[in-house]
Amino acid sequence: MFTDAVGYSALTQRDEQLALAVIQEQRDLVRPLVAHHEGREIKSTGDGLLIEFPSALQAVRCAIELQRALRAHAATRPPGHALQIRIGVHVGDIELRDGDLYGDGVNIAARIEPLCPPGGICVSRQVFDQVENKLDVAWISLGPQNLKHIARPLEVFRVRLPWEAAAEPAPSCTGPSSRSRERSIAVLPFVNMSPDPENAYFSDGLTDDILAQLAKIGSLRVISRTSSMRYRNTDKTIREIADELGVATVLEGSARRAGDRVRIVAQLVDAATDENMWTETYDRQLNDIFAIQTELATQIAEALRARITQGERARIEKAATQDMRAYTLYLQGRFHWNRRTRVDAERAIACFREAIELDPAFAEAHAGLADALYVLLQHSPPDTELLLSQAEDAARRALQLDEALAEAHASLGAIADQRLNWPDAEHNLRVATELNPNYATARHWYALLLAKHARLDEALEQIQRACGLDPQSFIIRKATGHVYYLAREYGRAVDELRAAMHMDPSLSSEVHLELGKALLGQGRFEDALAQFTLHGERGTKAPFRACVSEILSAFARERLGQRGALREAVERWEAEPDATVLFVALGLGRIELGDVDRGFSWMEKAFAEQRASLVFAKVEPFMDSVRDDPRFHDLLRRLGLT
Repeated sequence: MFTDAVGYSALTQRDEQLALAVIQEQRDLVRPLVAHHEGREIKSTGDGLLIEFPSALQAVRCAIELQRALRAHAATRPPGHALQIRIGVHVGDIELRDGDLYGDGVNIAARIEPLCPPGGICVSRQVFDQVENKLDVAWISLGPQNLKHIARPLEVFRVRLPWEAAAEPAPSCTGPSSRSRERSIAVLPFVNMSPDPENAYFSDGLTDDILAQLAKIGSLRVISRTSSMRYRNTDKTIREIADELGVATVLEGSARRAGDRVRIVAQLVDAATDENMWTETYDRQLNDIFAIQTELATQIAEALRARITQGERARIEKAATQDMRAYTLYLQGRFHWNRRTRVDAERAIACFREAIELDPAFAEAHAGLADALYVLLQHSPPDTELLLSQAEDAARRALQLDEALAEAHASLGAIADQRLNWPDAEHNLRVATELNPNYATARHWYALLLAKHARLDEALEQIQRACGLDPQSFIIRKATGHVYYLAREYGRAVDELRAAMHMDPSLSSEVHLELGKALLGQGRFEDALAQFTLHGERGTKAPFRACVSEILSAFARERLGQRGALREAVERWEAEPDATVLFVALGLGRIELGDVDRGFSWMEKAFAEQRASLVFAKVEPFMDSVRDDPRFHDLLRRLGLT
């Protein structure tokens, strides 16, 4: 049996004395139970234990009792004063030498343990075969796992502990259980029935606004735009769409605008039965559009028996603007903003600014302007600080007009994150998720912020919720893989990153690097090398990208026995005069070569010129070898990450 305390390193960084006290309390609880089940403690691994048992049955029985006792103990302690453990169990040949155990039996147990969730137990197929019918617990197969330094894939099973929920939680981006589907909805793109095809912005904008109104209802789970818009002109059935998005109901409809008249048809469909739950047709003046949206959201909530609080009703009923020209420009701005290209971001900015000129009190237009400026930032313009300031001003003005606008809080959070102003970033992103629990983008950004601060359990919770709200989003699925990688859950990281590739093959070049790093973590060096090579070949030819690709490729080649590959790559790029070389990659390369002083010299240059490349330093696995170095802690302090 291998045990490992979850979060011990992070607790040590925050309060070393508390960490030592907590781990000692845990040992005092664990050791008598191990002895009771005839276990023999072979050695301590700092925050974990290696234990031998006479039989697989005794080992698993002990593991269950350990988790039961630790769970009860944690309930009596203040927050942060108890740690969960992961337990891995394998049965196989071992050798006792100089008081320590050696052999594949030990290695496999050590590789199985990280596959557990905190507080969980995982066992090998060999253990499962011996104890399956002798214990009153449920078993969940995790399938064949590629374990580091183990030649063949090994099937691993997870123990479903008695106090856990009866059903296994769904993977991060799949549909939730049927119970949570009861009040869940996806809004499909409304069909443009207008004579003028240019009015597509109106039907798209109407879809967005209806979705935004429904998202204000906390008792509903509403799928985000990115996922629902993928089903434009689809030939899939409602049931297929609902299954892919994990919802119970789907709203579809059409919009026709002719002059100052609009005709909107909407129907709510029960995905399980394919029956219409509610249908309505609205023939109104254009200036009644907000009343239509309010009626529609309210009627859908009633059809789904979803509770609307007084505050939610007030937000739903509030008209964004009385100026229909400003509203039309706002819809056009959101239409271009959703395309995310540089040209469309510039067009969106122009639309939002014109809408604000017509109605300076139009809060949503100010929020839209902040979002569009932030998108333009991602295209690396030369005037980054100016755009950041303009985006911040727009978001703050939006909140002056409507302090409950979740999108504006999220924009402020993202801007603060860019500036490494962590307290403001967390405050605004947390508020955004509270004001609009269905806002996937806010949860996505919040998850990455939490990950930077090594709050990985919280980060995983937020990114999983973001993924559940926007399961077809490439960028959120990619971020999910990134957070799993930072949490050292390399198998799940690989699964999520491959899923992102399949979701949008045209963007696969953005995934190769992260996928290669996760494969390195699994010990799959040839596969990792292939991904790093693709990253260098398929993306831009910028020195920044080439430097990262070549150094990481050299990492993989060294693992495959090509000695000297890493030194050659690092020295070549150190001689490169181009200032866009990634300094943190050179620093990590030098650290891996054992030249820690030169490694930190490059880290200092990265801090001075490329600070954004260091924001994940606290949790990046490549930094593990220098975590005890005072220079590393000083770097974190200056980044505000202590």
